[in-house]
Amino acid sequence: MRWQHNKMTQMYTDMVGYDAWQDCKDCPYVPLCGGGCLFVNKVTKGNFKHRNCQRGLFESLVMETLSSSLDKSELIKIIREQHE
Repeated sequence: MRWQHNKMTQMYTDMVGYDAWQDCKDCPYVPLCGGGCLFVNKVTKGNFKHRNCQRGLFESLVMETLSSSLDKSELIKIIREQHE
Protein backbone atom coordinates (compact mmCIF):
# COMPACT_ATOMS: atom_id res chain seq x y z
CA MET A 1 0.00 0.00 0.00
CA ARG A 2 2.84 2.40 0.81
CA TRP A 3 4.37 1.78 -2.63
CA GLN A 4 1.05 2.66 -4.29
CA HIS A 5 0.77 5.85 -2.23
CA ASN A 6 4.30 6.91 -3.22
CA LYS A 7 3.58 6.18 -6.89
CA MET A 8 0.36 8.23 -6.81
CA THR A 9 2.11 11.08 -5.01
CA GLN A 10 4.87 11.13 -7.64
CA MET A 11 2.35 11.03 -10.50
CA TYR A 12 0.40 13.91 -8.92
CA THR A 13 3.60 15.94 -8.47
CA ASP A 14 4.59 15.31 -12.10
CA MET A 15 1.15 16.32 -13.37
CA VAL A 16 0.92 19.48 -11.29
CA GLY A 17 4.32 20.65 -12.49
CA TYR A 18 3.59 19.91 -16.15
CA ASP A 19 2.54 22.84 -18.35
CA ALA A 20 0.59 21.07 -21.10
CA TRP A 21 -0.15 24.32 -22.90
CA GLN A 22 3.55 24.80 -23.72
CA ASP A 23 3.12 22.34 -26.62
CA CYS A 24 0.22 24.42 -27.95
CA LYS A 25 1.63 27.96 -27.82
CA ASP A 26 0.60 28.75 -31.40
CA CYS A 27 -2.97 27.48 -31.09
CA PRO A 28 -5.63 30.20 -30.84
CA TYR A 29 -7.71 27.99 -28.53
CA VAL A 30 -5.07 27.42 -25.82
CA PRO A 31 -6.74 30.01 -23.54
CA LEU A 32 -9.88 27.85 -23.65
CA CYS A 33 -8.37 24.41 -23.11
CA GLY A 34 -4.99 25.07 -21.49
CA GLY A 35 -3.40 22.24 -23.44
CA GLY A 36 -6.03 19.64 -22.68
CA CYS A 37 -7.04 17.47 -19.77
CA LEU A 38 -4.10 15.60 -18.29
CA PHE A 39 -6.39 13.05 -16.63
CA VAL A 40 -8.11 12.20 -19.93
CA ASN A 41 -4.69 11.82 -21.56
CA LYS A 42 -3.60 9.41 -18.82
CA VAL A 43 -6.78 7.34 -19.03
CA THR A 44 -7.07 7.20 -22.83
CA LYS A 45 -3.39 7.15 -23.88
CA GLY A 46 -1.67 5.84 -20.75
CA ASN A 47 0.48 8.96 -20.46
CA PHE A 48 -0.64 12.35 -19.19
CA LYS A 49 1.97 14.05 -21.40
CA HIS A 50 0.40 12.65 -24.59
CA ARG A 51 -1.49 15.48 -26.25
CA ASN A 52 -5.15 14.91 -27.06
CA CYS A 53 -5.78 17.93 -29.25
CA GLN A 54 -9.37 19.12 -29.40
CA ARG A 55 -8.79 21.98 -31.83
CA GLY A 56 -11.35 20.61 -34.28
CA LEU A 57 -13.97 20.59 -31.55
CA PHE A 58 -13.23 24.19 -30.58
CA GLU A 59 -13.30 25.30 -34.23
CA SER A 60 -16.70 23.72 -34.78
CA LEU A 61 -18.06 25.16 -31.51
CA VAL A 62 -16.84 28.64 -32.41
CA MET A 63 -18.42 28.45 -35.87
CA GLU A 64 -21.65 27.01 -34.43
CA THR A 65 -21.82 29.78 -31.84
CA LEU A 66 -21.08 32.47 -34.41
CA SER A 67 -23.63 31.13 -36.86
CA SER A 68 -26.34 30.99 -34.22
CA SER A 69 -25.59 34.42 -32.76
CA LEU A 70 -24.95 36.42 -35.94
CA ASP A 71 -27.08 36.77 -39.01
CA LYS A 72 -25.62 34.99 -42.03
CA SER A 73 -24.52 38.15 -43.82
CA GLU A 74 -22.40 39.22 -40.83
CA LEU A 75 -20.85 35.74 -40.61
CA ILE A 76 -20.00 35.70 -44.33
CA LYS A 77 -18.41 39.14 -44.00
CA ILE A 78 -16.24 37.99 -41.07
CA ILE A 79 -15.11 34.85 -42.90
CA ARG A 80 -14.24 36.79 -46.06
CA GLU A 81 -12.23 39.34 -44.07
CA GLN A 82 -10.21 36.55 -42.42
CA HIS A 83 -9.31 35.03 -45.79
CA GLU A 84 -8.24 38.25 -47.51
